[in-house]
Amino acid sequence: MIRGKNDKVDAQRIALYAYKNREEVRLWTPKREVIQHLDRLTATRSRLVKVRKMLQTPLTDSDGFISKKEHSEAKKSCQKTLDALNKDIIQVKIDIENTIQNDPYLKELYEYVESVKGVGPAIATELLIVTNEFKDITDPKKLACHAGVVPFTYSSGQYRGKAKTSNKANKPLKALLHNAGRPVPGYVGYPTFPGAKRLLCP
Repeated sequence: MIRGKNDKVDAQRIALYAYKNREEVRLWTPKREVIQHLDRLTATRSRLVKVRKMLQTPLTDSDGFISKKEHSEAKKSCQKTLDALNKDIIQVKIDIENTIQNDPYLKELYEYVESVKGVGPAIATELLIVTNEFKDITDPKKLACHAGVVPFTYSSGQYRGKAKTSNKANKPLKALLHNAGRPVPGYVGYPTFPGAKRLLCP
C-alpha cells in the first residue's frame, strides 16, 4: 500500500515504473504530417455531420405531427444553416480526397483497403488514420480487438461469464464497421460488408 501523493513523488514513481519496464518500452514516433492533416479533416467532417443531424432530426421527426405551416416555418428557419453545412461537408470531403490523392504512398494504401467489397471512403480513411498507415497496428487480430468487434470471456473460479465485446474500443471505427456490415434490405443473410472477415481476420 502506497500513501501520499504530490508532483515530486508522482515523478519518482513514474520514473521507477519506466525503468522497471525499459526492456519493453516502445518509443513514440509522430505520424506523418499528411496523416495528421487527414485526422484533422475527418474530425472536422464528423463535427459538421453531427451538427447537421442535430438540426435535421427534429425537422424530420416532427413532420406529420405538427401543422404544415409550422413545419415549413421551422424548416425555413434552419434552411440556410443546413445549406451552409452541406456545402462545408462537401468541401471537407473534397479536401480529404485531394490529401489522399496527392500522396502516392497513401493513395496506394487507400486503393488497396477500398478494394475490399463494402469498404467505402469513410472506412478506408479511418483505417489509415487509426493504424497510422498500418505501421502501429499490423496484426489483423489486434485491429479487430482495437475496433471492438472481438468478444472476450470473463471468468473466475467456477463462474463463467458470457462472452462480450469490450467497451475499451475505438467506437467511431466500430460504428463504421457495424454500419458497413448491416444486411442489405431484401437480401437476408448477405451483409454489405462480406470482406470484413478478410480485412480483420488472418
